[in-house]
Amino acid sequence: MDTPEASVLAPAGAASSIQSGTPPTPKARRWAWRIGLLAVLAALISAAIYWHLTAPDRWFKQGLAALESRDQATLERTVRLLALRGRFDEASFLRGKAHVVEGRRLLEEAFVHARQEQVEQTLFFLLGLGARQCQPVAQRVDVLGRVANPSAAWSAWLASGSQRADLQERTRAAFQLGLDELNHVVSEGPLRTEAAFLRGDCFVRLGDLRRAASMLRYVLDQNPDDIEAHRLLASLYYDTGAMSRAIFHLEEVARLDEKDGRPLRMLGAIHKDFRNATRAVNAYRTALDRPLTPAARAEVLRELSEVLINELGQHREALDFLRSVPPEFAHQPDILVLQAECLWQLQADKSEAQKLVDEAIRIDPELGPALVMQGKLLLHYEKPHESLEVLEHARRLDPFDHKCRNQLVAAYTLLAREADDEVQQTLALQGLADSLVPLGTAPSLPATLTVAAAETRRQTYLFFREDHMKASQIIVDTLLKLSELSAKAEAEVWNAEVRFAIGSIWIQLHRPGMARMWLNAALVCDPQHRGARDALAFLDRQEQLRP
Repeated sequence: MDTPEASVLAPAGAASSIQSGTPPTPKARRWAWRIGLLAVLAALISAAIYWHLTAPDRWFKQGLAALESRDQATLERTVRLLALRGRFDEASFLRGKAHVVEGRRLLEEAFVHARQEQVEQTLFFLLGLGARQCQPVAQRVDVLGRVANPSAAWSAWLASGSQRADLQERTRAAFQLGLDELNHVVSEGPLRTEAAFLRGDCFVRLGDLRRAASMLRYVLDQNPDDIEAHRLLASLYYDTGAMSRAIFHLEEVARLDEKDGRPLRMLGAIHKDFRNATRAVNAYRTALDRPLTPAARAEVLRELSEVLINELGQHREALDFLRSVPPEFAHQPDILVLQAECLWQLQADKSEAQKLVDEAIRIDPELGPALVMQGKLLLHYEKPHESLEVLEHARRLDPFDHKCRNQLVAAYTLLAREADDEVQQTLALQGLADSLVPLGTAPSLPATLTVAAAETRRQTYLFFREDHMKASQIIVDTLLKLSELSAKAEAEVWNAEVRFAIGSIWIQLHRPGMARMWLNAALVCDPQHRGARDALAFLDRQEQLRP
């Protein structure tokens, strides 16, 4: 049966031919041809419109792919097409990200050069020459290097020193160019958020951490779960000493990536430094439940054990953790010393602890904690003179070791007690001698057992004990002052003066690593801070003078 639609859509002649079953007439064929042609034209026009409208999106994706594959020609062509189409945000984003990628590549190259510099310094030391004798050293090291490894480009390694300043300038220029381009991404949306993250990264690399923090906070306002923004902010606030803010972002990183134990390890270290023992233990325990490299696992176990021993007195649990250190790190001297300290508390027989300390000192004769533990064991065996010799050596290595000072106080106390016993013994013998004089049988006392000599030694020991007690109290007071300043630094994130003050105290405490961290934080807050620059220069000179 014919439908009404057929009579409407087809011409009269075509309809009659369909109804009759006869071949279509020429007129019907012309109409069918026209309709088909119109349909094809409509499809082509629709495809062209769709292609025209979606081409910039495809070009942008092609540009991102070109960035990943480092296809510079495709990237430049894509950027030109986007600019011609008026998609300036996408074009600026691609150009800016290209500069950022180049800056990151140059940073990796700079890291390689830094490692090469370490190799050079080691070779200078081994050859017994100074840095001013670079040319003869380069020749001799090239010969030495080719003998050791004929395929190594030792001459290029040594020549790299002249390229470092240029490399640093190129790196800075790349991030500055990236920042300039990304500033042109102004339209609201995901692209602007991603551009803001890259701008924050550029500010970090350029040393402007205040504006970096502002950019990254904007990113988190748009996407609170942006893990990379949390990572950068955690690093930024840690570098400036704003630890509570660093803790917040590290906790977010740990929440967002449950397969990464590193942020929890850093959380544990921060809580450990601020004497928050319970939080430190919880962070370290959680880190151990996540993937860690063997080296990182060993460090977490060591730091966790230090908190359990020094803050909580849980020696049994600490010993269990220390015995689970990966085998390749189990014989590190600091691990051995911590095990010895646990055994000291847990066992009446100190022989096993003594063996561990002896092994640690054999590996590293200058390890302060091992020397302090050795002095402690010698005091247990009532050998105060031998203990004093070991502890004084440890004190010279680190004058601000609180544990060492306490053991020195104990050693001098024992020596003073022995001298006092000697005084009493001498007085008793002298009294006996006096009582026997009438009988003509007075004993002949050695000259060294005179009261004056013994009393002099006792007073000397008491003097040194008092001196070490005062020094120990000074250390405690200084650490309290540091705690107060750290709280102030926490409240005033961009205060350069308080960070300079903290760095100066760490210099006084002979802790150059901590001093550098806080002095650099002061320069982050105020790049022109003269005191921080002078203090860092002083540390550099001290490093050069160190044997």
